[in-house]
Amino acid sequence: MGVTAVPGDGTAGAVFDRVATRPAWAVCGAVVLLSGAAALFGLSPSPTLRYLPLAASVVVLGVPHGAVDYLVPARLGDHSLAASMALVGVLYLLVGGAYAALWFLAPLPAAFLFIAVTWFHWGQGDVHTL
Repeated sequence: MGVTAVPGDGTAGAVFDRVATRPAWAVCGAVVLLSGAAALFGLSPSPTLRYLPLAASVVVLGVPHGAVDYLVPARLGDHSLAASMALVGVLYLLVGGAYAALWFLAPLPAAFLFIAVTWFHWGQGDVHTL
């Protein structure tokens, strides 16, 4: 039982599509076109303007999960920032590559593993309330 949006029929889905979805695509398209044109002419925005979308997304959406993982080894040991970044990058590459291989070799167990790890990992945020 869902609402099927047909353009022009006035349903909530059609209204949402007309009001929210299309303008977002127009803004994204305009940003891509303006960025491409600026690059063609060798123009570069100021650092303030360059990082404004990042700052706005952090304010609206929060810090991406794992965004500061590379700082952990540097904080825990005597690693330089570059070594810490390399260590975390290699670790992510190895774990991600092994998991991608598992998806190709055994998709069903990989799907169950994904659900189990997600359940455990995201559930850790609620453990303190228990």
